[in-house]
Amino acid sequence: MESFLSSTAMPITSAERRVFMPREKWHKDTCFREEAELKLKSGLTRPEEKLPEAEEENVRRLMRTGAITCGASASIREVAQILAVNSSHYCVVTNQSHEVLGIISARSILKAFDRDLDKTTALDILLPHTFTVTPNSTLKEAIRLMDGRKIEHLIVTSDREGSKAVVGLLHIEDIIAKMAQEE
Repeated sequence: MESFLSSTAMPITSAERRVFMPREKWHKDTCFREEAELKLKSGLTRPEEKLPEAEEENVRRLMRTGAITCGASASIREVAQILAVNSSHYCVVTNQSHEVLGIISARSILKAFDRDLDKTTALDILLPHTFTVTPNSTLKEAIRLMDGRKIEHLIVTSDREGSKAVVGLLHIEDIIAKMAQEE
């Protein structure tokens, strides 16, 4: 597989790009197991009954730590390579302080197909209207935002005063997986 990638893909040279790895799977499994044990101890047997604290659960429990990012000056070809190598549909565009400028989706890259892929930058095609939450936002708030805006992901930014640095992503798939586990 490496020989195939090295012969067909161009090397990625952007110094501004950062790739973070998602949180370990065992942590999510442990959290789901603890919730199930708590429900059994409290005597809840029907799926429609929920613990009160589950309603106030925060984004931190389900978010994917880290995000695939690129700098504003990355070329469209570099962004396409980043998405392909990481098997991702989104790339968060950040400034020098790693704060969110916008997001590029696979669809955005398709729309730029007829442009010069080496001269067009991420800043030229990014979607500037990104929706963000903090790790301490409630899941209920995040779900309302996703549903109201018809989006499938939210960028999770730092909740420190004056910082909008990317700390992770919340995907609709993560929420659906949690819903499936709660039965």
